[in-house]
Amino acid sequence: MKKLYVLAGALLASTSVFAQGTDLFFSAYSEGAHPNGSVPPNGTTPSQGSERALQIFNPTTAIIDMGQYSVARYSNGSSTVFQEEQTKRNFANGVPAPNAPNTLTSGDVFVIGAFKATLPEILNNADQISSDYNSTNPTVLTTGGPVTFDGNDAMVLRRWTGGVAGQGTPVIVDIFGVIGHDPGPIGWLSNVTVGGTTQTVKSTNQSLKRKGIIENGTKTNPNSATYEIGDEWETVSAWNSGTTPADYFGQSYANLVSHSGDFTGNYGSYAPLGVLEDFDKGINVYPNPASRSKEVTIEIKKSKVASVTIINALGQNINVTPTNAAQQEIKVNVSSLKPGMYFVKFVSADDYKMTVYKTLIVQ
Repeated sequence: MKKLYVLAGALLASTSVFAQGTDLFFSAYSEGAHPNGSVPPNGTTPSQGSERALQIFNPTTAIIDMGQYSVARYSNGSSTVFQEEQTKRNFANGVPAPNAPNTLTSGDVFVIGAFKATLPEILNNADQISSDYNSTNPTVLTTGGPVTFDGNDAMVLRRWTGGVAGQGTPVIVDIFGVIGHDPGPIGWLSNVTVGGTTQTVKSTNQSLKRKGIIENGTKTNPNSATYEIGDEWETVSAWNSGTTPADYFGQSYANLVSHSGDFTGNYGSYAPLGVLEDFDKGINVYPNPASRSKEVTIEIKKSKVASVTIINALGQNINVTPTNAAQQEIKVNVSSLKPGMYFVKFVSADDYKMTVYKTLIVQ
């Protein structure tokens, strides 16, 4: 089956998938930019200025191997990965545990703390302490230190089709923020009303938790013009003003303890690695690099695709509609595209809603 599409260049808003939990997602986020050298009240260890952490939740009924996942940081509005590291359990109960099992059971959480973290609230809950900036250890995929994020950095959870992070194709399973968009030093924020009181939910100097109704991660990069962080996240604690240790060390990290008590969604079936790999292998984009004077062919074999989106370096979306057939060939006229690098995103038409990205170079 062949169809011809001309890219109109319309920008489309992206949405999250709401269905039974089928893959891991970010369930807590803490960005604590405490002044370097500041000492907590009644404490002795000075902060190194990066009291940051991420929590990952397992909403499936399966025991999941964490070695196939990675956490990537897209810094300051970049559309390319700046830092990335495999999720590898190396900490337990506040002490190093290099031989701890690297799995995550149903309903449990996996916490990654910044390598500079000093607060017991982070260290005592951490399953992994991320690598140093210049580390070259086996878990580092693209430089070290991805968890030393700032509030204007998009954070992405990726699963790799090869079964080990860094092998095969990375598949986005969750996004915090917007890839390719820099919201500035104040970060992403939303003013929301809770119980008649207006609260500000933002990605700087706050501890956030995912709303309990969220069952899956954000697999499609949001539209920066319409993105509202408060749609999926809520504030646990913050320091929005004040310059003393009592002010910024008043930020709580209780959001890192667990998520099962907050989760009100449905536990779902985990997409087997073979299903993910077959979906990736069944899609091909050619010729690549492509000439603007010729058509690009999107070939889909033995896979049903719900949507195809071509994304430019700014994270803007150009939509192509497939026929939902298990085998099809789509011809795309790319003459309207400017030369450069694009990503072609494919979302599966099954319950797993798997998302695969292919790189396309237009000359």
